[in-house]
Amino acid sequence: MRIDAYYRHRRLDPTYLLHTSRLLAEGKELYIIAGGEGSLKAIASGKVTVPQYTWKVVVVLDEGAQVTADTRVIAVRTGLGSLGDRCLSSKIASNT
Repeated sequence: MRIDAYYRHRRLDPTYLLHTSRLLAEGKELYIIAGGEGSLKAIASGKVTVPQYTWKVVVVLDEGAQVTADTRVIAVRTGLGSLGDRCLSSKIASNT
């Protein structure tokens, strides 16, 4: 299990957050998977590793639709460095 700190969410690109909220308001179904990579530091006596980067992938579907080659996918990768909770990078990619 990966712990996703609050600061990782609030530091995401505001465009991503507004866009996904708008898609939900339009009645779209969003399937979101998230993860972490790398190791920034360990906490809780080394029992928990804080990832250097976090990512989210959002699959956007109309209600009841199936995934196809034309399905919209949005990916976001946010990285933290040695600056604590200052966001060093946030990249958004979309196939549309």
